[in-house]
Amino acid sequence: KRRKLNSDTQPSVPRSVKETDDVSPYCSAPQDTPVGQYTQCKERDGHRCVLTRTPDPQAAHIFPYCMLQTRPTDPSKFSSVMPDFWYSLAIFWSEDKIQKWRNTIFPDSQNPDIGVERCFNLISLSSETHDKWNKGLFALKPLNLSRNRKTLTVQLFWQVPGNYKIGSRVDLLTEPTSSKGLDMVGDGYFLSRLETDRSRSYIRSGETFTFTTKDPENLPLPSMELLEMQWFLQRLVGMCGAAGWPSLDLDDDDR
Repeated sequence: KRRKLNSDTQPSVPRSVKETDDVSPYCSAPQDTPVGQYTQCKERDGHRCVLTRTPDPQAAHIFPYCMLQTRPTDPSKFSSVMPDFWYSLAIFWSEDKIQKWRNTIFPDSQNPDIGVERCFNLISLSSETHDKWNKGLFALKPLNLSRNRKTLTVQLFWQVPGNYKIGSRVDLLTEPTSSKGLDMVGDGYFLSRLETDRSRSYIRSGETFTFTTKDPENLPLPSMELLEMQWFLQRLVGMCGAAGWPSLDLDDDDR
């Protein structure tokens, strides 16, 4: 039986225009971003967060927008000295799998360093949900995409933050803390779903969610390939579990 929350458990807070658009604390989209893609994402998802069902969501990127562009060569920019993203993935996954992920967002073989900004790289999340996703507090595991590409099923897993500090030594045989059945992690981080009777219930680890679209051609669902990559990377973030891990602004121009 679902535990019910009062409708005022998470009071609504007025948000600026900037916050109701696609905004990430780690990577803002420049002003020349095709805003139409954000509109399509929200239209596809019924202008509600796909997890909490609250209205006025943000169009959150699965693959960061700033990584679709050529990396800066300015040595004063932090991102210019970061290891190459795709090269780093090769430490953990096969070349074939990495290439499948890369081809999804960088489809033009003639311009392999120019990514595309499309609806399939966006997912509607409330600002609170988006923030928790960016912090690696939960991960979404893609399960199944229907043959007609109109239905996508994913599974949510909370990730229990560790109490490690940067520089801590951890035995590789240490088993991560299970999140089975949890509806809250850390110092009170949780998500609540808006029910049809306007009450709220906690979202538990292991719950499945179904995303739908009426038009898979013009309003495609989030990419299975990009969600798979995001799932694996989010799990790595959860395994790190370092308290106070620094946020990287990745040349965030804050526009």
